[in-house]
Amino acid sequence: MRRSVSAVRVFVPALVLGLILSGCGSSTGAKRTVTLTQTFTSSSGAAGTSSPTGSITVGAPTASGSADATGSGAVSGSGTPAAGSATGTASKTTAAASTTKAKPSTSAATAKTTAKVDPLTVDCSALLSPNDVKKVTGNTIPAAGSRIKDVANPKIGSTGSIRCLYGVKDGQQKVSLRLTKYDSAADAAQQVKVTVQAETDLGAKASETTVGGQPAHVLLRDGGLIQMQYGDWTLAIAVPAGFLDGDQPAQLTKLADLALARVLKSAN
Repeated sequence: MRRSVSAVRVFVPALVLGLILSGCGSSTGAKRTVTLTQTFTSSSGAAGTSSPTGSITVGAPTASGSADATGSGAVSGSGTPAAGSATGTASKTTAAASTTKAKPSTSAATAKTTAKVDPLTVDCSALLSPNDVKKVTGNTIPAAGSRIKDVANPKIGSTGSIRCLYGVKDGQQKVSLRLTKYDSAADAAQQVKVTVQAETDLGAKASETTVGGQPAHVLLRDGGLIQMQYGDWTLAIAVPAGFLDGDQPAQLTKLADLALARVLKSAN
């Protein structure tokens, strides 16, 4: 498989992209293009010069339909996740069929009406900051971060995604945030379902919460992950093992609340 990668002030090694970038596990041989965009820092920090390779990532769906967020597990450069990482197998066709047959859950039925926005237009530095992370978790993180733009994955209905990395130092990040847009709300809902099922099967402790009035799932396994659907897109935030103390679901929910509110404010 061939891939063209262009970078602007940030370089991500090929090994890191295994579960993070869409389509890495594809067996179709189709050419994919991935664009890596700017590195950002807060006003108090130095610019990040290295790209992250942390074990906790918010990963894109692969061409085979794997889960669109990984809460734990090392990143692999192959189409098969490394030991301990999440995976799922739902195609767009399956997603549409299962969503049509399924009855709405109580939480989904009571969710607030969603606004129509394009989350892929946002600037990562407008969503979370080291100061936000400090207030919510008590942890001080490096100022450097980066924004990675991924291409569409038609097999699961994904039209694109961006990944925001915060606290980047020595090739690792402390917080990963991913926004993925889909053709429909049904596709977005199915990928959340795939992620939750895959992580639960691997032993994650799962709980439910709400973010901005929308249902969200918290998954704790070798780190923490929160994922939610908002209309035809999803938001996921992941942190590494040992990063959070105390009430981990509450802290992840607070971070997601901040990020969602700012996406809705900043997106076109």
